[in-house]
Amino acid sequence: MPTYVFEAPGGVVYEALMSWDECQKHLADNPGHKQLVTSPAIISGVSSKPCDGFRDLLKTMKKKHSRGITRSTINTF
Repeated sequence: MPTYVFEAPGGVVYEALMSWDECQKHLADNPGHKQLVTSPAIISGVSSKPCDGFRDLLKTMKKKHSRGITRSTINTF
């Protein structure tokens, strides 16, 4: 379920975890509150390379199954 950010009268900002239908009901029940538009939380800077043991396994597979082709489709990173 997504997290919605609301602003109550008086400038109080709060978050609530609820479904879309619950969000619409919450806004209908609280006419003084308004929903704030925020950016999603994105995790960045995560490495997508596999560990060294798996990379060694890929290199071994590439050597044994290349059939003399110099360019293989197995990515060893």
